[in-house]
Amino acid sequence: MDYEFLRDITGVVKVRMSMGHEVVGTGLMKR
Repeated sequence: MDYEFLRDITGVVKVRMSMGHEVVGTGLMKR
């Protein structure tokens, strides 16, 4: 499964899977 890590302008790390699901990982970002 291919994972695509994207960083939003707000600093939110979005993990997009090739399946078409979009998961926003708030626990991945350190603030």
